[in-house]
Amino acid sequence: MYRPIALALFLVAACSGGADETETFSFGAEGGTLSHGDARLVIPPGALTETTEFKVTTVGNPPVPDALGLAGDVIEILPSGLTLALPATLTLAYSPELVTAGRVAVYTAPSGGGPADFVALPTTVVDATHISVLVTHFSYFGPLFDTRISNTCGPGVDCGAGNACYFCTFPICAPLNTICCDNSICLPDEETGEPATCGPCGNIPLTCILPRYAADCAG
Repeated sequence: MYRPIALALFLVAACSGGADETETFSFGAEGGTLSHGDARLVIPPGALTETTEFKVTTVGNPPVPDALGLAGDVIEILPSGLTLALPATLTLAYSPELVTAGRVAVYTAPSGGGPADFVALPTTVVDATHISVLVTHFSYFGPLFDTRISNTCGPGVDCGAGNACYFCTFPICAPLNTICCDNSICLPDEETGEPATCGPCGNIPLTCILPRYAADCAG
């Protein structure tokens, strides 16, 4: 669990951070770290041009669509109209036992948005219970998963009409042309550390391709 970090000169106030409770922070051009419950936002130096007040709330009843499942708390970060000059790193905690389909990713929606506004962001797996994204604006953020995606598929498994079997970090059934490698989560090569890319390989429409296998996919 991440512990709240007190930042001299920048931290204005904090409260308990429970559902629908708001914490207020203030940061200047030097940047800083904002902690709210298990969420952490690291703002790099130069991202802000002036001292800015941030408000963070754990949303008690987030307006997520029925197709998405909650794997942890959804938070709202304000001000929503702010754009950072440099991306900040947002890290969220999630509970693996809650992920019953597909892979967890950070989803976002504009503040005040509804179920149709949630979209997945390119997500980095930090460890077994944390994921992170780079952000330049603020709104709703939460660790969610697509309940329509099956965790298993392969030879002899029917993914159903309009679906296909995608071989990413593990095989999954997913709607055709709606995701790229499980919400763009392609893990690096465990042997070389090189990043994987997402693209077609043989008769597989989209998959995570390691650099050492790229020539085989092209052939």
